[in-house]
Amino acid sequence: MAVLSALIRLGPGEHPLASVASSAGLPAPTAHRYLQALMREGAVEQRGPRARYAMTDALHGPPFQRFPSTSPSSRPHL
Repeated sequence: MAVLSALIRLGPGEHPLASVASSAGLPAPTAHRYLQALMREGAVEQRGPRARYAMTDALHGPPFQRFPSTSPSSRPHL
């Protein structure tokens, strides 16, 4: 969560590993491993010629679009 929180704090756009690691309070190798895991899950992507990190558009939509298991049709009616 520290890496995602860091990306949110850094704002929209692409950010170098050093900035993400610093904002997350993690060593660069640790932040890199977490970013790689987030990339495999589709939450983060590398962009641009310098391979900077950014959150994917999938994380910016309404919660019912981001996580299909919580769509209105799957929730109980109260």
